[in-house]
Amino acid sequence: MDIYLARGEESNGPNSMDSIRQFLADGDLDGTELAWQEGLDDWVNVKELLEDEETLSQVTKIKGLIADGHEDTAWQLVQALNNPRIYEGLLEDCPVTDDGWVSVPEYLSENADLFIKLLVNLPESAKLQPELNPPTKLILFNNQITAQQIDELRQVLPECDIISKIWEFETGSYVISSPAIGPDGTVYFGSNDNKLYAIRTGSEGLAKSPWPMRGQNAQHTGRAAPGEDESAEAEAEVEPSDEETRERAGKIKN
Repeated sequence: MDIYLARGEESNGPNSMDSIRQFLADGDLDGTELAWQEGLDDWVNVKELLEDEETLSQVTKIKGLIADGHEDTAWQLVQALNNPRIYEGLLEDCPVTDDGWVSVPEYLSENADLFIKLLVNLPESAKLQPELNPPTKLILFNNQITAQQIDELRQVLPECDIISKIWEFETGSYVISSPAIGPDGTVYFGSNDNKLYAIRTGSEGLAKSPWPMRGQNAQHTGRAAPGEDESAEAEAEVEPSDEETRERAGKIKN
């Protein structure tokens, strides 16, 4: 890519990146000169331009390793470089919805565990888009993530809401009914293959609250069932005293 240099009021170019490196090696440049190339919003110093170019090269190399199935080597390289700019380059492609939910970037769709490693080990000095600094809403639904990885992520991001798929189960046919959850966390559901399935999960059963039941209670009225104290208070308000009953009866006769 063509690079233009500026010293004081003088400018020259275009120059190649290799030429710039040679100028530095020969002492013709000291790195404080201003440089510009297509895609930059403003002039930057030569050293910064070279750092950006090196970061882009490393990010491209890491993505190539991931695409070739060498995600472990890619992560080792990220750790060895220990450069916040590398994290920025690897996470800049994260899709973000209008309401702030962040998803795994396409190139990591089969390696969401590496995405989690990037988030868990993210340097404080890394400059990311607002939705990722720090992330408060993550969608990992279409990626195979273990419960342990989710726990690790929650320890680092305790305020982050996470939507994830922990496991899946294939039935002999389609399922159209809603599942039921037993007190011990077992999930029951029927399938069009004429079978009733019972899947044991790590859940401890329903939450001790009106949620997650639809409508908040068995009547689906949208109101939480009152506690014992509230029920007694409600009955006291509804049932009149004997004196009130006599008084009302007297008013009716009059």
